[in-house]
Amino acid sequence: MLESICLKNNPNLPNLYYTDTDSTYFDGELPDYLISKNELGKMKPEGIFDKVIFLAPKVYVLKNKEKEVIKIKGLTKEAIKKYKINFDNLNLLLKKYYKMKFNQIKWFRSLSEVNIKSLDQIYII
Repeated sequence: MLESICLKNNPNLPNLYYTDTDSTYFDGELPDYLISKNELGKMKPEGIFDKVIFLAPKVYVLKNKEKEVIKIKGLTKEAIKKYKINFDNLNLLLKKYYKMKFNQIKWFRSLSEVNIKSLDQIYII
């Protein structure tokens, strides 16, 4: 059984840059005793990335030679593809006063009105 271990500011582990409900991002590989694809309580590595940008909670991009992973809470995968959002244009958001604006169609449900509506929504990062 894996005992409790502090991941943040632990001198025996790589630097922890970002964490969310079910994910952590370090600047190096974790020791084998912390890793398992199926053992509860252990980490499952998703990949090693050369470049990363964490803009806000649930807003980030990860890039290596094989792939680019983009997560933007509130923006659909279809909108990310449609607007060709990538590492380079998200990198521009690190500049002061720079912002990106997108229009997307989102589904909204109303339990009180017992319906689902498809509405245009403007999303600003």
